Amino acid sequence: MPKDFPIGSYFFQVLDKAIFNERDLIEDPYWEEEKTKFRNENVLSEIRDEIKGQISLNNAPFASWLLARLWYLTDGEIKNGLNVDEQGNGGQDGGWYYCQCLIKDSNNKALALLYIEGTHYYEQVFLQECSETIDPYELIQVIAETLKCDPNKIMVCHIVIEDYEENLKPYTYGWNGKEFLGQQSIF
Repeated sequence: MPKDFPIGSYFFQVLDKAIFNERDLIEDPYWEEEKTKFRNENVLSEIRDEIKGQISLNNAPFASWLLARLWYLTDGEIKNGLNVDEQGNGGQDGGWYYCQCLIKDSNNKALALLYIEGTHYYEQVFLQECSETIDPYELIQVIAETLKCDPNKIMVCHIVIEDYEENLKPYTYGWNGKEFLGQQSIF
């Protein structure tokens, strides 16, 4: 049984990577294009610089911090939804990791579908779907506040994603307890 984790006054649940038709989980989703502009709102856009000022990446991708933060917030459950196997290895064009989470209210009603993606070049956290019963922008703020509150509360984690487009070039993400993984050379 998947666990629920607090996110403000809501809860989120990491979706198993084997779940299909995730969008069917949301009751009363927004359908009109004018009302779905929230899909373009990256939760990290407003808080990335603030968080970077409080952590030491040492040339590692910000996606490594994001993974370690989510690992902490979910007590490691995030791994079950990532595109990796039990050993933390996966493969994806571009070398990026991803997962989806279901956001629910205290009555266990599914309100939104959250998509998380991290690469060595960028990272995204955004709502894919949202129920008309909630303001998506309020929910985006709650997610942002949860991520940036105590940004040094992270957990040791390690995954490797091989890039199918670059002869299985490995991209490493995570935190080893001392430093973030995936440091890049600066030329």
